[in-house]
Amino acid sequence: MKFNNNSALCRVTIQLAVSSVVNVTCTDGTTPFTWGLRGSKIPAGKVKTFMFGVRASKDGTNTGDALTYDFEVETDGIIQQLLVEEVLGGVDFGFVPEAPVDPFLEMSRGNIDGTSSVNKFGRNPDCDSAASVTAVPIGRDIWDGGVGGATAWVPPTTARIHAIASSNDEDGGAGTDTGALTMRIYGLDSAFALQQEDVTLNGTTPVNTANTYTMLYRMLVLTAGSAGRNLGNITATAATDGTVTAQITIDNNQTLMAIYMIPAGVTGYMTNWHGDLLKTGGATKFADFHLMSMDFGGVWRVRSSASTGSDGANVFQQHIKPYKSFSAKSLIKVVSNPSADAQDIGAGFDLVLVDN
Repeated sequence: MKFNNNSALCRVTIQLAVSSVVNVTCTDGTTPFTWGLRGSKIPAGKVKTFMFGVRASKDGTNTGDALTYDFEVETDGIIQQLLVEEVLGGVDFGFVPEAPVDPFLEMSRGNIDGTSSVNKFGRNPDCDSAASVTAVPIGRDIWDGGVGGATAWVPPTTARIHAIASSNDEDGGAGTDTGALTMRIYGLDSAFALQQEDVTLNGTTPVNTANTYTMLYRMLVLTAGSAGRNLGNITATAATDGTVTAQITIDNNQTLMAIYMIPAGVTGYMTNWHGDLLKTGGATKFADFHLMSMDFGGVWRVRSSASTGSDGANVFQQHIKPYKSFSAKSLIKVVSNPSADAQDIGAGFDLVLVDN
């Protein structure tokens, strides 16, 4: 279509039956220029309005080469509504967005196809220094199961059924059942694809998962008795290996583990990572933090490092631009090496997952 004025806006209202990218092409008959109405696909069934500057002619006069604007939907499907209007008003030529767009909000709302977000956060309230734990030369893993001793997080050696049990029989077991009753686990299956299931607890008696998991990255309590929380430590123990893959510590109702594995078929992009030290008393303490990753079939390596101390700002956050990338099936974790034993350490990171 063509417009009659050289200082106007084009207002486009569109609704699609199938999610798709919508492009605009402007041409003077010789050279076309194409851009998308949105940075991603327009969701199916939602009415969206966009505005951008238009001109009648290439040189901004009524005598120059006339400009033609065309609209194209990339995915075949029904256009439920398309309204194109010329809005007069003395504006500079250029794109005017429909509104300030927060891409992370749109991602959380499911409006950006092929992407998702992951927020990982962990805590180890009894983190010892690496010097006192010879099996952990660089730092302690930040997760619920790392409390005391040298307990490092260990993934299953292959896809395993996991036995879910509590240290307190009130978590879904015999008696009055005042603690946690049901829970949900999130992880990766034998093909490293995302998988989840719900489990009904039976106190200290193990309940096996229906599915096998190569990794568990989150567990949370869904329902509970009068206490409203888990009264014991709830663990997921990998069959054959006998190692604890995830744990919900008493009262938390969710795992706290700064550990994640990138699912198959996607690439992870880290936007930031953080850590904090809560001094347990005595002299000034400090803690080193290391962001670690391991490519599939590879070895752990340091991807970034930071330090914080109890005499000043006891928390740090590193924003990463350009984003740090992690390939499919990579493991990611944060470890810490405090200057003294029995320190309360927290850490976490945020990822954007993009389909390959």
